[in-house]
Amino acid sequence: FRLTVSTPIWTNISSPFSKVIAKACLVLNIKESSPSAGATIVSPVTIIAIPSPASFCAKTWSGTSDSGIAFPVAAATKKFFGASSTFDFDLNKFLKKLAIIVGIVAIVGATFAGCQKTTTKGENSTKENTSSEELQTVRLNEVVRSVFYAPMYVAISEGFFEEEGLKIDLSTGQGADKTMQQLLSGNADIGFSGPEQVVYIYNQGREDYPVVFGQLTQKDGSFLVGREAEEDFDWSSLKGKEIIGGRPGGIPEMALEYVLKENGLDPENDVNMVTNVDFTATAGAFKSGTGDYVALFEPTATMLENDGGGSIVSSVGEQAGNIAYTCFYTTKSYMDENPEIIQKFTNAIYKGQLWVQQHTSEEIADSISSFFPGTDKDVIVKVIDNYKSIDAFSETPEVSEDGLNKLMDIIQGYDSSLIQTRPDFNVIVNNSFAEEATK
Repeated sequence: FRLTVSTPIWTNISSPFSKVIAKACLVLNIKESSPSAGATIVSPVTIIAIPSPASFCAKTWSGTSDSGIAFPVAAATKKFFGASSTFDFDLNKFLKKLAIIVGIVAIVGATFAGCQKTTTKGENSTKENTSSEELQTVRLNEVVRSVFYAPMYVAISEGFFEEEGLKIDLSTGQGADKTMQQLLSGNADIGFSGPEQVVYIYNQGREDYPVVFGQLTQKDGSFLVGREAEEDFDWSSLKGKEIIGGRPGGIPEMALEYVLKENGLDPENDVNMVTNVDFTATAGAFKSGTGDYVALFEPTATMLENDGGGSIVSSVGEQAGNIAYTCFYTTKSYMDENPEIIQKFTNAIYKGQLWVQQHTSEEIADSISSFFPGTDKDVIVKVIDNYKSIDAFSETPEVSEDGLNKLMDIIQGYDSSLIQTRPDFNVIVNNSFAEEATK
């Protein structure tokens, strides 16, 4: 087994308990690993932390350079697990140590619980609300944490959900399929990911199928990064080049291949597509010499550019055009039983969308920076500028039928077996909440 550990990155270390928590809070991931597989960068599956940490990043001890946003394991962590890179360990001893950690965290958490202010704006809450018991909690599971979703974080940090009488319990699925699983298993009330998941589940014949009710982004969020700046970049110039893409079957990879086809290139024959690199390790692979180009999401693309490891040459999203890219959805039963919650949620999202349209990138960065601890404000500002420049953020929550059809065009063009039948738009999408919010 390979053991992956990480320490939290704190935004506030003034608390007298911070050092204790820093030693106690770990992200643990035990993953089967074969020597031939090489180093891998993995996402945390178990998070132990009290109070809520600002961020976690995980990397293997023997991992090569990663996306640039993971942090090295601190000495406080090494004392629990030793300093060797990849090793076997006694599971019983491991569980005993884990129990000690949980005990420390529980004690510290109980202490904090007695002195914390009541907050109602999710993990980033900064305002006190004395009537939080009157708020309705909504469990929201996002696909990943990304500046790409700035309007949603603004809605949380600026208190728009509170204004609607809601408290957001935000969790991260680390994958669209995992977010959908959280929804269907009852661990989340609302899912937030690509709406293709809704299409897939509906076509499986599930009785209580998910229904989309709001859209947040309308473009693919990835950027093509080359080794040098190219002011007059032409996609047709990629013929014969090696490109590090995304996961096979993932929408980012599908969108990239769609753009290649639109520019007269056959992804299978005209370019060498590298799709066997873990999503979180693509930037590291590029920095280590793999590929002529790499498709990256933000802030990784900007951070790589700032580090001198490459240069953004084009936007996949801008080339692909408008798509119903990232949406909110819930089960049909939840929507039928809680229409007022869905309406309030949609109202808050629309307020966040308007706020983003009416404020500068610097102001947006100030509003959402606590969601991205360890990331420089200048990077966040540049990322927002990049997304604004390609019109990535939807202006309203209304789901575009043309955008959803475009998404299904891209999926079927990649592999027609993925969507053999297109569901009726009005069956899997309910725009009535968005229409009411924008009146």
